[in-house]
Amino acid sequence: MKKLAISITGKTTLDLENSILEVLRLISNGNTSGFDSNESGQYTFEVESRTEPSAFPEEFYKGHWYLDLETSQLYIVPNSQYAIAEIIGADDEKLELLNTIYRETPFDKINPLLIAEKLHLEIVIDALKRFDPDEEFYYVA
Repeated sequence: MKKLAISITGKTTLDLENSILEVLRLISNGNTSGFDSNESGQYTFEVESRTEPSAFPEEFYKGHWYLDLETSQLYIVPNSQYAIAEIIGADDEKLELLNTIYRETPFDKINPLLIAEKLHLEIVIDALKRFDPDEEFYYVA
């Protein structure tokens, strides 16, 4: 869910309209905040993006998330109690090892701490898990 907050002041209606158009242009270019001020007025804006845990596909939110701090690569092992899905991550040796481990052992029997230690990964806690439903993109805050 995204929220846009805009504050605009101007001497004329045209000043307000121009500020709105400029904010729209900046947002379209990917800016999430900005401001400007001149003799005829000023504006500020901020786009807030919050993803509630309920927006996550449950099999991924309740899955095991691992982060490789050396490469910044994220690996997400979906919780097979909710749905069968592929592990998300780079097509590399660590992904292959995760696939092997999770094929051989039921999801609920796996200790993610031991897996993280074995593969030199960090566990991502729930509070840092993010999902952008518009982009269908998973990331760590």
